[in-house]
Amino acid sequence: MSNHTIEFPLLLEAFHDLVASGCVEKYMSSSLQWVGCDKPVDFLMSLILMHIKGFEFFSHYKPHVKECRDLLSSLCYVYSDTQLKAMLEKIDKGTQTRNLFLLQKQIVKQQASELCQDGKLNTLDIDWTVLTSFSKQREGAKIGCNKRYKGQPCYQLLLGFLGNIFADCKLCPGDVNPQVYFIKMLKRALSSGYPFDAVRGDAAFGNARNVLFLQEKLHVHYAIGASSRLDIIQQGRKQFRKLAHQGSSQIVHIDQGISAFDFGVQNIAKKDEEQAVYSRVIICRRVHRKKLKKPKLKQIGNKRKRIKWDIRYYYYAIVTDLDWTVRQVVKYYHQRQQIENAIKELKYHYSLNRMPCQSLKGNEFFIASKIFAMTLVKLFVFRHLPQHLHHMRLKTLLRRVFAASLSQVSALHFDTLQLKVDIKPKVKYSWHFKRIIKKLLEDHCRLFPKKLAA
Repeated sequence: MSNHTIEFPLLLEAFHDLVASGCVEKYMSSSLQWVGCDKPVDFLMSLILMHIKGFEFFSHYKPHVKECRDLLSSLCYVYSDTQLKAMLEKIDKGTQTRNLFLLQKQIVKQQASELCQDGKLNTLDIDWTVLTSFSKQREGAKIGCNKRYKGQPCYQLLLGFLGNIFADCKLCPGDVNPQVYFIKMLKRALSSGYPFDAVRGDAAFGNARNVLFLQEKLHVHYAIGASSRLDIIQQGRKQFRKLAHQGSSQIVHIDQGISAFDFGVQNIAKKDEEQAVYSRVIICRRVHRKKLKKPKLKQIGNKRKRIKWDIRYYYYAIVTDLDWTVRQVVKYYHQRQQIENAIKELKYHYSLNRMPCQSLKGNEFFIASKIFAMTLVKLFVFRHLPQHLHHMRLKTLLRRVFAASLSQVSALHFDTLQLKVDIKPKVKYSWHFKRIIKKLLEDHCRLFPKKLAA
């Protein structure tokens, strides 16, 4: 790493968003003061620098601390790896993480509220993922309930996604079933003030208790995958097979290999549950075809046929209160792929599995800071780059756009108001970067009028 870095415009814009919001002291000062941090802007910028620069471990960050300080010397102080570790270890409550998401919501509201909107129906997507732990002594690293990680220490991470940003996260031990936190995630999203009209979730949250809460307490639309343990879902699968065998017109073809039918309003409560919970149930079937390298012989009646394809059928159900057609509901539910792609970006572009400390709440705050940095990068792209680049992830954006267009970017010098940028000749995005640099200088001129005048 050197003082000339292509990531500097992103860091400069992130610093501007933090200071221009005027809310960092309000949300973070009191919650971070007792862990030994008296400069919340500097603390957050140190974490943001780590995430944007792509340091996976603190050991990778340690040799470059001096160069990072030189890079941001005119903006803020950069904390070392030992200082950051010590502060994260002291975090033992979820208040700091909660306040960080409130700060993110305020910045998004001021800069680009469109990021938390999703078409005609603003939908809160809730999903979860497993984070493997490479140390048995870390707090919360217990045996996970996921079959793929059976007996392996891990964490469960719940995430709330709204529009194009993550609105919340919750880190819990690996032996905890994530469905118990579904209602809590909804309450936290409501108290944060995010506007949403519908809720989507996978089959881990599709039980009678959660659906009853959505119907009686929240009064929003929902489309949630139903748990396969529900008896009514087993009946729906049998009904689907019967109708498919008969060639019934009730089965609607949605897409290649996907079909569904409306099972009607059913009681989704289990037999041992006293209160009945009624909701519309849609049964779906996905057909997966894979061509075999070597054809197999299969006995069918008195004849043996050569089978060239391995065909498998997967059934799942959707519990919803939407009065749309079957096709519309299924396509709407499949838009959950947006949060799946966002989780992949966190894992592969922001090193989601790398956790620095033994404190469960400290690791939760560290993950929240990754999400915060991800949101600031999206704000930068949303404001400064053309629409066809808005979908790009961090590393792809830096490689295809920044590295292909910029030769070097020097740190900002306030005494002469200079931000030296060498743009490669005949590049595709040269005009955009000239406009970006001009805008960054104008924004920082407003932030530091006295310093610039001196």
